[in-house]
Amino acid sequence: MSAMRNTLFRRLAVTFVCILSMIAQADDERLNLLFMGNSYTFFYDLPGFVAELAVADGYEAPRLIVDLQGGEYVGYHWSQLQFAPQNNLAHPDILGLTFDYTVIQGHAEGATTLNDPSNEFVPDLIGWSQTVRDAPSGNNAGIVLFQPWGHALSHPVYAHAFDSPQTMQRQIRSNYALARAQINQLVAPAAAQIAPVGDAFEAASFSGSLYEFDHFHPSAMGSRLAAMILYRTLYKEQVSDIQFSMIETPFLTEANWTFVTALADATNISAANSLSDDDGDGAYDLFDNCLATANADQYDSDQDGFGNVCDADFNNDCVINFVDINMFSTAFASSSEDFDLNNDGVVNFLDFSVLAGLFLNPPGPSARAQC
Repeated sequence: MSAMRNTLFRRLAVTFVCILSMIAQADDERLNLLFMGNSYTFFYDLPGFVAELAVADGYEAPRLIVDLQGGEYVGYHWSQLQFAPQNNLAHPDILGLTFDYTVIQGHAEGATTLNDPSNEFVPDLIGWSQTVRDAPSGNNAGIVLFQPWGHALSHPVYAHAFDSPQTMQRQIRSNYALARAQINQLVAPAAAQIAPVGDAFEAASFSGSLYEFDHFHPSAMGSRLAAMILYRTLYKEQVSDIQFSMIETPFLTEANWTFVTALADATNISAANSLSDDDGDGAYDLFDNCLATANADQYDSDQDGFGNVCDADFNNDCVINFVDINMFSTAFASSSEDFDLNNDGVVNFLDFSVLAGLFLNPPGPSARAQC
């Protein structure tokens, strides 16, 4: 009888251990996610919809910690990690656990020349990432840089700062790429990746249907597109195979759902995180308008596809020669944008030095144009 009891006990013990193992394995498969950002993230509950996509695609709902504040830049979110960790890295729901990914969404304008990205946005992202990785809950977490989008063409910013959403997006893209590269160099190798939401907006030609009435916040369609790009980045899955009927809160018609899922799946997330940058200016070679000369601002005053710093072909005949020198001389000491090759606000000997270095050559090379 005693032997039977012992055998039964051993079987029950093995069964109990198996159950615990299954529970632990299931919990391991459940992603722990931290979202930090501003209104771009909390419009239409973007984190919640990422979770909804995961469930509809057969995953367990992720554990979400969400710490958002409207209108804020990355520096604010970095300070929250340090002074209010109970809302993020030390949230009661993550104690004793670790994050799989931490998602940071900065202010779109913070990554452009409307601010000072080299001295604020990029260093703040590095600091934010380092603070995450130094925390017990974030010591092995992936850093996901939620790349925002340029404002819609009808936004008043284009009256004084940029000539198009594409120009604004180029600056955002370049500075996010620069931040990713520096995080991976200074914080941890391969720690950071970009969720190229803004690239998806650009692929849709910054359609007004992606924006709210204020021309910068995402509409339901824009927010759903952003969530899909983030879901694809986090889970390495496609979204076109998720049935519309599986979604509880689409905020879209089925026709719009089909359009947005196709757009999300067509966005090349791998390319956004693996493209080379041979001149080290933060602009992927695929998009760089001066491939051999660093120009993080991608300044192209005449919009011909060649950045000013590699384009002294003022008459657009595909060779820089004495005709261009003569044209340059007429603008010397002025503030003419087309002749200001280094974008410092004045046409002077520094610009002539750039011209001399390009003499008797075609403009470029550029990924955006050719002669």
